[in-house]
Amino acid sequence: MFQASTKIKICLVLHSLKGGGAERFMINLASNLDRARFDIVFVLLTKQGDYVDLIPPDIMVIDLQCVIPALNEWKGLSIIVRLTRTFKEQKPHIVFSTLGYTNLLTILAVFISRIKAPVLIRETSLMSKWLKDDPALFFEKIYL
Repeated sequence: MFQASTKIKICLVLHSLKGGGAERFMINLASNLDRARFDIVFVLLTKQGDYVDLIPPDIMVIDLQCVIPALNEWKGLSIIVRLTRTFKEQKPHIVFSTLGYTNLLTILAVFISRIKAPVLIRETSLMSKWLKDDPALFFEKIYL
């Protein structure tokens, strides 16, 4: 798929870098990927949080400047448009996202952008627990 001389561009998509396990995981992943093989781009819905200063200086950061609190369907559409534009411009070989709402928006944006990159998502919640507790709440959380 890739020639030995071609770097693999990977977009790491995350809502922000506020302190948490998912955020720390993405920082560790980005810090430990081989720079000789990977061109790493952090795509943040908003560039804020305790871990922003931990991003290695050789990694590009794209701040979509989206206001995260009080997400609704209009803000979701705005985020999808910004993500779609970013994916078209960056042309990543791989897109990796974590956390539910960001995963959903990322999947939609990759589909709309028509880039030929696989989308890897990392979900940190137990979906079966959501469904067991309240199936309607599961769809409400995704649609927010």
